Amino acid sequence: MLTKLLLRSFSKQMRTYFVYFVSILIAVTIFYSFGAMTYDQPIIRSVKQDVQLAGVLRVGNIVVATVVLAFMMSANHFFFQQRKKELGIYQLFGMKKMQIVQMFLLETILLNIFSLVTGIITGLLFSKLFTMILIKAMGLNLASVFFISWASVRNTLLVFVFALLITFLQNIWLLRGKTLTQLLQPNAEWTYSSTYWSFSRNMLACLGVIFISVGYYLSIHFLDILDRYIEQTDDFSAIFWLPLLIFSLCIVGTFFVYAYTLPKIIDFFSKRETIEYRALYGFILGDIRFHIHKSWRILSFITVIIGFAVLFIGAASGLFALSYRLNAMENPTMFQVTPQKKTAIKQLVKQENGKITAEKKVNFKLTGVYLKQKLALVDRKFVGQSDLVNLVSLSEYQQMRKLLPGAPHIQLSSDQETVFFNQDFLISRRLSTYDPTIELFQGKSLTMKAVYGDYFGNNLLRYSENILVVTDAVFQQIPGYMHQLVYMDATGLNQAKFQTIYDKQIKEDWVDPIYFNVEYKKQKLTGTVQKEKLKASDENTYDHYSGESLRLSSTNRYPSMRLARREGGLFIFVAVFVGGIILVSTASALIVRQFSRAEDEKQTFHLLKDLGMPEKEIRRAIYLSNAGIFFPVILLATTHGSVAVYTVVQLFPSASYWLVYLFGLIAIFIFSLFYLLSSVISIRIIEE
Repeated sequence: MLTKLLLRSFSKQMRTYFVYFVSILIAVTIFYSFGAMTYDQPIIRSVKQDVQLAGVLRVGNIVVATVVLAFMMSANHFFFQQRKKELGIYQLFGMKKMQIVQMFLLETILLNIFSLVTGIITGLLFSKLFTMILIKAMGLNLASVFFISWASVRNTLLVFVFALLITFLQNIWLLRGKTLTQLLQPNAEWTYSSTYWSFSRNMLACLGVIFISVGYYLSIHFLDILDRYIEQTDDFSAIFWLPLLIFSLCIVGTFFVYAYTLPKIIDFFSKRETIEYRALYGFILGDIRFHIHKSWRILSFITVIIGFAVLFIGAASGLFALSYRLNAMENPTMFQVTPQKKTAIKQLVKQENGKITAEKKVNFKLTGVYLKQKLALVDRKFVGQSDLVNLVSLSEYQQMRKLLPGAPHIQLSSDQETVFFNQDFLISRRLSTYDPTIELFQGKSLTMKAVYGDYFGNNLLRYSENILVVTDAVFQQIPGYMHQLVYMDATGLNQAKFQTIYDKQIKEDWVDPIYFNVEYKKQKLTGTVQKEKLKASDENTYDHYSGESLRLSSTNRYPSMRLARREGGLFIFVAVFVGGIILVSTASALIVRQFSRAEDEKQTFHLLKDLGMPEKEIRRAIYLSNAGIFFPVILLATTHGSVAVYTVVQLFPSASYWLVYLFGLIAIFIFSLFYLLSSVISIRIIEE
């Protein structure tokens, strides 16, 4: 008889278990696929010189396993709470607690074994697809080969057996100390009365909105607030505690919003006569208010987790885009070489059946400069520093612009104007400000018209990261050390093969030593930059800069661009799939609760139907009631994540963040899909 009860109970839970099964299946599929890729030797060998593929994928697997374990424990706890009365009946029939635990565990084991086996099978089928996505994301020139990774199968089984052991211990803990009366007693339900909203609860409802609003304001104006605070207090510890304060305000505010603010808002609208007596809207609002209050902890936790997932993906995509852009600017052409290496490069390209498609020699003049800069959060006023700078004439810059992708169009209306290019500008432009006045040798003072990132390539080939575009007259007037750099593009090369030969035949070494002495004294910049050796100088200060410098003889674009593509592609691949698991797990946790909610409210809706309420209105009520649970979560979560990403945008404004907005839309789509599924199945449950 107990066996029949168990089978009947299991069949009643099939809808709920199906969602659980699908979630575990997806998790196992991704977990196995990640593990299989760590044993894919062709991929490992092709990227081992650039990134630690296996290490990053293992980190992704650990995160997936942690999310799945949390979901399994949450679902197990929910199933236990929903079936307490059933377990009490088993105990009433004479079963001991350990027998009940074993029976409950057997049910869980059978479900998870089925999920595991099915997940591993789908993992075998989809692992090649995931591998192809990874190969595409990292820009690898490989063919994906299907294979079965028995090591990954073993690891997957071990991890999920461990998860089953944890749920087994959880069941023992949940049953520990529970008497028959406690098991048979229904769960205590929250009851609402007109006296519920005391002054303290109203204040907590307001605090939810206040905390989140303050957190958003601090996040949106993060740099300005931080700069003003440090300027007034000299307390640099705010760099660390202000972000923590923002996160704390948003997290605590989220819990207050679900526990008090949303129920208060719903209570306010449900009391309005236009709502209370219109169809089932009053009943719907009361139902939403009840279930939000009942599940406010899990709703808050899901909102915070999804917000962190959006932030994680946004930060990963933004930093990858910024890194890739900086690498592209550092390597505007395939080769950057000194004139002495030009012939060797051309011969090697010809030897490998390639063709030089562009070649431009650019003249730089290395000279002294005195710049004043103010660092946000550090300096209260501009701080001057003697340094080296490369001058480029305006006419030459206009000729070479076609070789520099994205380089801005420049016009100088007088000899007193200049445009400054600096390598760190794209990263630090919100963190530093330059005084527009620039001092050069011979007392020449220029006005900085604009500041841009360094579009001129690798600064290691030209002694200094600073570049000033000046008029041709100023270029001729200012003394300095003339040196040339050749930019070259080529086609028809097998890049990987060519790189191997390039590394063997072209030695990238440090050449052409120069000596310099730059000093700013009595409001005037003096000194020299020359090839002849200067006498040893004193220790460098802000106003005095001297020493010896060399430059790199040549660079090849392929290795650095390959590294940027592989690192960024790998991190985004892992971030997106981990974010996907978080979305599916959290949405599944909500839908499981909605199915149980439908079972509990079946009699209520049957009574409404018997009282003459049209079936169309009842279905509309179910749709609206489910919407009141799903959409506040995803909308608040994506807003949290987007505002957090905006803080990252302030720090790195030149990066691209399109992926985070795409992920936000995907998150809304997935939750909408689960909302529709929850509503449709809830209607079927109620109409049975």
